[in-house]
Amino acid sequence: MTNRLVKKIISDRALTVIAVIFFAAYKPSIAQQDNLIDILPLEIGNKWTYYYESGGSNSTTHSAGNTKGTVDYEIIGKFDSNDSTIWQIFKTRDVVSNVYGIPNPIYTKDSAAFTIVELKSGNHEVYTPVFEPQSIFPFRKTQVDTSKFFRYLNGNSDDTLITFLNLQDPSNPSFGNFNYKYKFHSLANVGTVFLRYKKSAMMSSSSAEHNLIRFRKVTEGPSIGLPNHTVNIETLFGTPIDTTIQIWNDGKQSLEIFNVSSNDSRISVIDYSRTIPPLLDGFIKLRFNTAVEEVVNAAILVSTNSITSESSFNVSGSAYAAAIIQVNPSNGLFFGSLLNGNSKILTYSISNSGNAILKIDSVKINAGNFVNKIISAAVNPGESVFDTVTFFSEYTGFY
Repeated sequence: MTNRLVKKIISDRALTVIAVIFFAAYKPSIAQQDNLIDILPLEIGNKWTYYYESGGSNSTTHSAGNTKGTVDYEIIGKFDSNDSTIWQIFKTRDVVSNVYGIPNPIYTKDSAAFTIVELKSGNHEVYTPVFEPQSIFPFRKTQVDTSKFFRYLNGNSDDTLITFLNLQDPSNPSFGNFNYKYKFHSLANVGTVFLRYKKSAMMSSSSAEHNLIRFRKVTEGPSIGLPNHTVNIETLFGTPIDTTIQIWNDGKQSLEIFNVSSNDSRISVIDYSRTIPPLLDGFIKLRFNTAVEEVVNAAILVSTNSITSESSFNVSGSAYAAAIIQVNPSNGLFFGSLLNGNSKILTYSISNSGNAILKIDSVKINAGNFVNKIISAAVNPGESVFDTVTFFSEYTGFY
């Protein structure tokens, strides 16, 4: 039996990825004569989240695997010396990995504290533990020295020491060799966008990694944080679905939410946080419901006492038609013991719990002692068809 609904296809080709860095505020604060630009505001209470999804397939074995999840970071301590500052950072991981050959996903949920060291001169080199990935913050100095980063750029010069336009060396196309060209885009703009392309260094595999860094710059007054990308929702048309959206307060005072509304009734607001304490998260719960196959785009409007101007985000709802096959009994047919020369008939059903016609191209049994009746069929949404399987016992043994 063939399920005609195919939702995802795994490709063994590497992907081009985009990393978006969102700054809630921009505020240079360096006591130096250089015109340095604060790339990563380091101060106690700052938070950011590293989102990633990496995966690929081995070109020899065609085995696929992937890892995705989030790592949350928060600066919880600061220790000054004459020439450097030690920042204490607390991280929380929530990661799931699917490994070829292992039947069950591997979940990693843990937390730990570590430190980074920032020099107090020049562009403020920042050194990180070698076991920490570049997700601490993504500004590396060189491809070789992955433990050294810069906190600041010199705004008076054509400083290209910071990544993100990484181009593979055309003269040496092997996976392990890259020519990194560093280019920083729109230094003075909030919401700077970077490009990054990453492939595995293994000659036999390909992979891609997607990074979305959300920096949270703490403010004195209440400051709302909303998704800076379109929130996508999918469901079968005629089947309502609820989605909870995370929002947050970047301020040191409580954030009051007076009202949340949608400009399209097909994507409605059913609940939201009325108050979000300082530096904590809240939520907005949406319901997408439409009776036809369509795409619905809506703006969610949020009224608060926030000192920042951010007040809305976009949602796109996709309602699609799909046939969903269900076979009952799902664990198979068991004929038990039968005397030679006898036969037995059992029945099973094929149901369609989707909202499109289920087309069954063929039903085949790969053993000659079992015969069924259905060759092909079309099953309307919400309906079922029944088929019989006859077992003929010809000799002693297991079939």
